[in-house]
Amino acid sequence: MKIKTLFIVILYLLLTTTVFGQHQEKYAKLVEEALSLFESRVSQQAAEKYKIAFEQFEAQINSNDIYNAACVYALAQDPKNSFNLLFHLANEVQHKNYWHVLRNAVSDNKIVAGALA
Repeated sequence: MKIKTLFIVILYLLLTTTVFGQHQEKYAKLVEEALSLFESRVSQQAAEKYKIAFEQFEAQINSNDIYNAACVYALAQDPKNSFNLLFHLANEVQHKNYWHVLRNAVSDNKIVAGALA
């Protein structure tokens, strides 16, 4: 009985690790594509990639990706989504580099003005 239980536990761990790894790879690929589009100055498409990544792989999202997505949204002329991401980053994620986020949000009047409109 102990061998059967041990086998089931090991099988479960292998399956969950494999599934999590596949999700992490897909998320990383979408974020990589978004950054590539951003570097190519195709901000609207980059924003769409971030949106897909965040919607499909919520558990993999990290604070750096949220910040980068906020910058992409700002450059894509979508200040409301940009501000929402920065607000989420500052209040819910507890991003460690709070002053960097605040300085960039305030220095870019498009983000602040667009979010308040």
